[in-house]
Amino acid sequence: MKCFKPIEDIVGPILKRNEVSFKSYSGYQATIQHVLILKDLLSIDYSSFGDRKDLAINDENSIRNFFVAMKKLVAYAQINFFSKYATLVDVFESSDRMTPQERGEFFAAPAPLRKIVVDYYCDKDFDFVSRFDELVKELQSAEVAYPSVFKNQAQATREIAEYIQMNIKKS
Repeated sequence: MKCFKPIEDIVGPILKRNEVSFKSYSGYQATIQHVLILKDLLSIDYSSFGDRKDLAINDENSIRNFFVAMKKLVAYAQINFFSKYATLVDVFESSDRMTPQERGEFFAAPAPLRKIVVDYYCDKDFDFVSRFDELVKELQSAEVAYPSVFKNQAQATREIAEYIQMNIKKS
């Protein structure tokens, strides 16, 4: 998970006020999220993880092996997520190459709303009115079809658009 403060400072309070779920995995507020397939790291001894009752605090070798594995996992995450998506422009460019399904998994919920705010910040050709109007219409239809999933998202999107128009000037 990664939180971009300019996005979350806009999105978070409005989603909260409208009672729209806006948390990512484990209840953290994040702009983007990505599940890294750690089992692909063949150089890690995964027996160091999990419910290991035999990992004694005074067993220096086991503790050392565990921390070596953790260091590899952190380095892997740094290269394949944190460095790859260091800026909003990185997120914008990568997400534009994704399928709608991939974007839905990449952006924390509600994904379309976070994506459109990132687009606003990064796309010099962003058509503000039509993009937000289109998203509001899509979310209104989705809320009719799936009220428990999309409840209040259209209203929150309208409020975010109003907030951006009144308070955020693109550079």
